[in-house]
Amino acid sequence: TLLLGGNQYEKYRLELALKTLKALHRDIPNAKLIVTGKLWLPYPEAEMWTKQALKEMGLVDHVTFTGIYTQAEAPMLYSKAHLLLHTKYADPSPGLVLETLALGLPVVHLGNGGVPELVGDAGIGVPVEHDWDQINLPDPYEMAKAVMQVYSRCEEYAQKARQRALDNFSLEKFTTRHAEIFEKVLDS
Repeated sequence: TLLLGGNQYEKYRLELALKTLKALHRDIPNAKLIVTGKLWLPYPEAEMWTKQALKEMGLVDHVTFTGIYTQAEAPMLYSKAHLLLHTKYADPSPGLVLETLALGLPVVHLGNGGVPELVGDAGIGVPVEHDWDQINLPDPYEMAKAVMQVYSRCEEYAQKARQRALDNFSLEKFTTRHAEIFEKVLDS
C-alpha cells in the first residue's frame, strides 16, 4: 500500500500517483493507494476527473480517499501504508516527509527540491529535470520501478527512515541547533 499524503491541491500529483499505481499493477496487481486530504478546486471538476480517471485506469477498487484528517489521526493513517509516494514537484521542505520518516515509512519521491536532502538513503528519488518555468514529471514506470526497489527491501528502508528522523530531525536536535543559533545572534 502506497500513501499519497497531504492535500492534493495540484492535479498532477494525483495523476502521477494513479499512473504509478497502474504501472505497478504489472508486477503487483493487488497494490493499493491511500490518498489523503482535499482535492484541488473547483472541487466538482476535481471529483469528476478523479472518478473518470479511476474508471479508465481500472483502479476503482485499488484507491481509497480519506479526505481531511487531523494531526492526531495522521500516525494511524500513515501506518496503513508501506511507503510514502511523494509526487510534488520541487517541494522545498515538506513536513509530511518528516512525519512519515519518523514513523519508519520510506519515501519514493521526485528527485528535486528539498526532499532528496530530507530523505537521504531512506528512500529513492526519481530523477526529473528541474525547471523554474514548468513542472517536469518522471515516467510513471520509473516511479513504479523505484517503488518496487524500496518495497523489495522495505524493512531495511523502514529502519533507515526511522533512524534518519531520529538522527537529523528529533526535537532534541532542533532545540539544540536553535539554541546555538540564538546564542550567536545574541552575541553579535
